[in-house]
Amino acid sequence: MTPEELARECWDAIEELLPADPDDGGLRPPATREDLAALEGTLGVDLPPAFVEFYRIHDGQTGSRPILGRYELLPVERIEDEWRTTTDLHEAGEFDGGRTDSDPGIRDDWWNDRWVPFGVGGGDRLLCLDLAPAPEGHRGQVVAVEREAPTRELEAESFERWIRRYAGLDVEPSTDAGQLHSTLAGAPEDDGVADEDRAGPGPPVAVEDPSPDDLRDCFERHHERARQGGRWWLELRFEFAGEVGAHVRYGTGLFDLSGLVDGRAFGRTRAVLDDDGIPVLEQERTAMTANDPEMDADRGYRVTRRILENGYDADVDDLLEVRERERGR
Repeated sequence: MTPEELARECWDAIEELLPADPDDGGLRPPATREDLAALEGTLGVDLPPAFVEFYRIHDGQTGSRPILGRYELLPVERIEDEWRTTTDLHEAGEFDGGRTDSDPGIRDDWWNDRWVPFGVGGGDRLLCLDLAPAPEGHRGQVVAVEREAPTRELEAESFERWIRRYAGLDVEPSTDAGQLHSTLAGAPEDDGVADEDRAGPGPPVAVEDPSPDDLRDCFERHHERARQGGRWWLELRFEFAGEVGAHVRYGTGLFDLSGLVDGRAFGRTRAVLDDDGIPVLEQERTAMTANDPEMDADRGYRVTRRILENGYDADVDDLLEVRERERGR
């Protein structure tokens, strides 16, 4: 299949489920070859052919509703803006001294000017083409980069593989793979974790507006899945300080917390972790990472609720979604 054919096949699948209102997650006209060549010149990179052809059909999205799972698909102009903003901060020393937790195949950089951000979610999470991978990585792999947190996660080994999974054309699960229908068309009734057919290890799920019982079930499922091998996150998506995103992520005892822009919120969150004896591994201006490998599902659920209540002034009722995802996919 040629890059042009792949792009058309993926967009056909995506367009079927887009909302009718073009002001709420609609699509822009095609990017011109001149626009894409100018982007390559500014960034000093050669973009993968599949990425170029994808943008030759639609130059990102309009409106505020993300169409890439929790990511907004950026037009070419905003790709350059996000790249320039983050690169300028990096060159100014804003990220000096930061240590990263990178998946295999990703360089241990806080930022690399050969990362091309084409999606943005939650204000500080970028979905990027990685055109400067570590030796064991693949040029053009898709990585998720947190500007204010140390995680650098491999989403797919290529843009082609990532977008096919996302559009539902491949059955292998990934971060947003298979989530197109639940994101754009509404989750089917049997997508809740309480459904007996979906209990225990199986395809990742996303539960909208979870109840406390839903959330507890997610923690139990998460720990059961982790015992089968692999590294998994539970991502809790809600609004905090005006930003909607996955501010709390949990991975079998590992808490990755971001967006704590208020000093009081930061201090109260740190107090919850200290009170429960969970060592803080890393903390930045608005984020922290803590881990207790002995954590079980019940304790993880209880600590997470305390973090929500004390650090974010939120509760389960405020959650927009809890999503299960595999790291390194």
